[in-house]
Amino acid sequence: MNLESALSLLEILAMLLMMAVNASVLRGRGDNKTAAFTEMQVDIKYIKEKIEGVEDVRDMATGASESAKSAHKRLDEHLRYDHHRDTPSHED
Repeated sequence: MNLESALSLLEILAMLLMMAVNASVLRGRGDNKTAAFTEMQVDIKYIKEKIEGVEDVRDMATGASESAKSAHKRLDEHLRYDHHRDTPSHED
């Protein structure tokens, strides 16, 4: 084997090694992206669960507000009538 053939063989081996290294680096990056996307999906699911919890609290607060308004309305109507006619007033 002459020197030119040996150098050509070394160049071919170097290119094959370079392609193998590049392929493994790209595959590693793909794994990192997959892990990042998986983490993002888990985070999004967690955020959705928290938002649903806030919506439940909002619905409960809305119901409590409506109940309080109804109670105030009933109290106002009750106080409009003079239910204490038998008790003396301050003027008596």
